[in-house]
Amino acid sequence: MSESTVVFFHIASGSYGGGSHMLYRLLSSIDQGSINPVVLAQRDDTLTRKLRKEGIRVEIVPFRGSLDSYNEALLTGSISLKTRSAFRLLQFNAEARSVLRDADVIWCKNLRALLSIIPYSILSDARLLWNIGLGNPSTGFRRYLNTTAIRATDEILIESPVQAERIFTESQLRRARDKLTIISKGIDTDRFSPSPNPKQNEFRVGMASLITPRKRVEDFISAATRINESDPDIRFSIAGSPPDVDDTEYLDRLERLVASNGIEDVVTFEGWVDDMPSFYNSIDVFVLPSQNEGIPGSVKEAMATETPVIATNVGGVPEIVDHQTTGYLVKPKSPSQIADYLLELRENPDLMDEIGQNSRQRIVNEYSMEAYLQQYETILQR
Repeated sequence: MSESTVVFFHIASGSYGGGSHMLYRLLSSIDQGSINPVVLAQRDDTLTRKLRKEGIRVEIVPFRGSLDSYNEALLTGSISLKTRSAFRLLQFNAEARSVLRDADVIWCKNLRALLSIIPYSILSDARLLWNIGLGNPSTGFRRYLNTTAIRATDEILIESPVQAERIFTESQLRRARDKLTIISKGIDTDRFSPSPNPKQNEFRVGMASLITPRKRVEDFISAATRINESDPDIRFSIAGSPPDVDDTEYLDRLERLVASNGIEDVVTFEGWVDDMPSFYNSIDVFVLPSQNEGIPGSVKEAMATETPVIATNVGGVPEIVDHQTTGYLVKPKSPSQIADYLLELRENPDLMDEIGQNSRQRIVNEYSMEAYLQQYETILQR
């Protein structure tokens, strides 16, 4: 089979979240004997710098003018703004042509990436892949954007059928059905494995995510507050940082909430954590109280380390967390449920061990990195 050139169009951001980390793992592990990866980005970020160190070719083509700020005002604003944005979009496509013209496949990180290269794709024979990422439901103007993307793309990569039903309308699903490919991110189960060292004597609860309102960190803090009233010896750790400057205000609100609730001694903001396997192995229970998710990598990573999980019943989470078997599912915005399940686990160490072992076995059997890479390579070489 001849080598395929695949351009990965990555929209750089100020954060290095789960999606960026997974793309790094994919590109640094992919068979470069059969796939020639090229990364296109509008500016440098942590991911592009890490990939260069791995010898991956990275090309920067900047978004200019109004195209550099992404919000719906670009699409719903004045005619003058739309005209300027359309010009900048064509300018970007013309400048990116030198990178895209040799591509057999163009992989787009998200909806923004896909929409940004539609002008080029109309004239190109390259296969166009839309990686949904988290995705946004088809409400308001986003319905038109998602419909446009479905028509433009050759294949849609999504983590679960539940996620597809959350994002697309029934008519969109009918149009997209033959283009949908379900692919869930793999986990390096050698790296994310239970530590042979015993945990600390104190009971610790952790969450790890980008610090954004979508993650509902305030519910984690509220659960900690409830528990502290009856068991002040439990400690809580929050790993993660705001992805953008705008989210630093949210972090400030969370810190003020901890202070006003009088739990500064039991809740710690860890900031960005590089050694996540050690973080998971330092806690007894992992909590993810998000408002919405795909299939979160953090939940799979925690499960791989035999750390029991409590997570909201949203998106594709119930596809990996079987309630009371591989973890617990709670309703969104339900800190009282989180607190109740944490206390239940605290009082039942044998149950914690059983759930932890079930969790790791689930990840090893169904979400290995090897299977993920093999499926991805097959997709890219079709």
